[in-house]
Amino acid sequence: MANVQVNLRVPADQKDLIHETARRLREDDGFAERLRALVESDQAAPGVQDQLNELFERVAALETAGGQATPWLDARGRLTSEGEAELERRLQAGDRVNDVADALGVTASAVSRRKAKLGL
Repeated sequence: MANVQVNLRVPADQKDLIHETARRLREDDGFAERLRALVESDQAAPGVQDQLNELFERVAALETAGGQATPWLDARGRLTSEGEAELERRLQAGDRVNDVADALGVTASAVSRRKAKLGL
């Protein structure tokens, strides 16, 4: 199955958890089923089920869109004006180049070039 870019706003202290979850979803074939079983069980904390359902719906919508433009990238994979603004915002906030690249679906070298151009 192809990977898709998903951009989420999460509390800063949960960022590492989301990155680890995404890594496990990519690398561990059985992780998604175990995670789904946990979410569907009574073990899930209140509100987690709703949040994960929303996440699953967003991922399904992205998979269905397959190759369509995102708010940050046009259909050719180039940053839109919104993408440029988001890239600049993230860099000014001190986000790492690799994190910005992952979040926007571009290469780290593209982010580095833009960072240099902005003088950051």
